[in-house]
Amino acid sequence: MVEQTREVSGSPLYQINRDSPVAERLAELEYDLVDEVADETDGTDGEPLEFPESPP
Repeated sequence: MVEQTREVSGSPLYQINRDSPVAERLAELEYDLVDEVADETDGTDGEPLEFPESPP
Protein backbone atom coordinates (compact mmCIF):
# COMPACT_ATOMS: atom_id res chain seq x y z
CA MET A 1 0.00 0.00 0.00
CA VAL A 2 2.96 2.32 0.65
CA GLU A 3 6.16 2.41 -1.33
CA GLN A 4 9.52 4.03 -0.77
CA THR A 5 10.22 6.60 -3.47
CA ARG A 6 13.69 7.85 -2.64
CA GLU A 7 16.04 8.94 0.13
CA VAL A 8 16.88 12.49 1.13
CA SER A 9 19.85 12.98 3.46
CA GLY A 10 19.65 9.31 4.39
CA SER A 11 15.94 9.46 5.30
CA PRO A 12 13.51 7.38 3.24
CA LEU A 13 10.50 9.09 1.65
CA TYR A 14 7.27 7.22 1.00
CA GLN A 15 4.09 7.63 -0.99
CA ILE A 16 0.84 5.76 -1.51
CA ASN A 17 1.17 3.01 -4.10
CA ARG A 18 -1.63 3.98 -6.49
CA ASP A 19 -1.66 0.48 -7.97
CA SER A 20 -2.56 -1.05 -4.60
CA PRO A 21 -6.16 -2.29 -4.28
CA VAL A 22 -6.05 -1.44 -0.57
CA ALA A 23 -5.01 2.16 -1.26
CA GLU A 24 -7.73 2.43 -3.91
CA ARG A 25 -10.39 1.22 -1.46
CA LEU A 26 -9.17 3.65 1.23
CA ALA A 27 -9.52 6.52 -1.26
CA GLU A 28 -13.06 5.39 -2.10
CA LEU A 29 -13.91 5.25 1.60
CA GLU A 30 -12.56 8.77 2.11
CA TYR A 31 -14.73 10.12 -0.72
CA ASP A 32 -17.78 8.27 0.64
CA LEU A 33 -17.23 9.78 4.09
CA VAL A 34 -16.81 13.29 2.68
CA ASP A 35 -20.03 12.86 0.69
CA GLU A 36 -21.84 11.63 3.80
CA VAL A 37 -20.76 14.64 5.86
CA ALA A 38 -21.67 17.00 3.02
CA ASP A 39 -25.13 15.42 2.78
CA GLU A 40 -25.67 15.86 6.51
CA THR A 41 -24.91 19.58 6.37
CA ASP A 42 -26.80 20.37 3.15
CA GLY A 43 -30.32 21.65 2.99
CA THR A 44 -32.02 21.15 6.33
CA ASP A 45 -31.33 23.90 8.85
CA GLY A 46 -27.87 24.94 7.70
CA GLU A 47 -26.37 24.05 11.05
CA PRO A 48 -23.07 22.17 11.01
CA LEU A 49 -22.85 18.66 12.40
CA GLU A 50 -21.81 18.30 16.02
CA PHE A 51 -19.02 15.80 16.64
CA PRO A 52 -18.04 14.39 20.02
CA GLU A 53 -14.79 15.69 21.47
CA SER A 54 -13.22 12.23 21.44
CA PRO A 55 -14.11 8.87 19.94
CA PRO A 56 -16.29 6.62 22.11
